[in-house]
Amino acid sequence: GASDREVSTSGAPGSEVSTSGAPGSEVSTSGAPGSEVSTSGAPGSEVSTSGAPGSEVSTSGAPGSEVSTSGAPGSEVSRSGAPGSEVSTSVAPGSEISTSGAPGSEVSTSETPGSEVSTSGAPGSEVSTSGAPGSEVSTSEAPGSEVSTSGAPGSEVSTSGASDREVSTSGAPGSEVSISGAPGSEVSTSGAPGSEVSTSGASDREVSTSGAPGSEVSTSGAPGSEVSTSGAPAVRSAHLGLQAVRSAHLGLRQ
Repeated sequence: GASDREVSTSGAPGSEVSTSGAPGSEVSTSGAPGSEVSTSGAPGSEVSTSGAPGSEVSTSGAPGSEVSTSGAPGSEVSRSGAPGSEVSTSVAPGSEISTSGAPGSEVSTSETPGSEVSTSGAPGSEVSTSGAPGSEVSTSEAPGSEVSTSGAPGSEVSTSGASDREVSTSGAPGSEVSISGAPGSEVSTSGAPGSEVSTSGASDREVSTSGAPGSEVSTSGAPGSEVSTSGAPAVRSAHLGLQAVRSAHLGLRQ
């Protein structure tokens, strides 16, 4: 009886268009059971539901903006007007994948607060942050290459493609420990330039160099054995060349 309400049915069974009093508001159902398109008064706004329960596509007035939900509860894909921009949420609460317009760019967040994996357009490049603030693992395209930073500022562990090579730097500037593939081999440099301690695979062999060029202290496996060379090459050569003097020197030290 209201003059602005109307239902129009076409010859096809189940096809119907219903308009309410509000201008531009319309509900259209096709012959397929459960299929419906609803448009509100705002131009370009539309909700489309397919026969599958819970499946829905909603588009706002902005061109290209769309929210699509599948039958699985909590699953949703949202696209903004920018081409290629998409946010996808899975059933697990807080899980989200966001892709920007740039191909291959993606940010994935898990349920754990603050956990995030970001991949750039370059294949294999990835930055992973855990819930702990400042913790980050960055992998480059080279297989096995990784940089890990802990929450402490300046702390970093870098591994090259060779799985047993590692460089660890502490927060103190210039402090570094480098481990080569040989088990037990290590080079440690302190903040002072030129200061270095090198240990070979034998755990009791060590070479320590101070900042002064050519200065070195070498300890052999025998406890208390030590050879000290000063910066002057002539003194060093004479000291090392005379085996008898060296043996006597080491014997007296013991």
